Amino acid sequence: MIDIITHYWPRFIVSLLFALYSMYIIKDRYSIEYEVIKTHSKYGDALLSHNESEIMTIARIIAYEHHERWDGKGYPRGLRGKEIRMKYAD
Repeated sequence: MIDIITHYWPRFIVSLLFALYSMYIIKDRYSIEYEVIKTHSKYGDALLSHNESEIMTIARIIAYEHHERWDGKGYPRGLRGKEIRMKYAD
């Protein structure tokens, strides 16, 4: 587990910095930077994909779908309604 954490830690930090940058700097939701920032959900999914336990599966779902919205306007996949596996989506 330590090897996984040390291997993916830099990616996690970059993803976190992108997310913070998007919240405070990027105002244009149609910019190239915003498109790059939207990839952080995929990095979180990849980071947690090396363990098939139940808790890690739940963590992967949360990491990947935490920006999905009930109306389908979220990302990364534009899921809507019951397509979203998380119970607390925006």
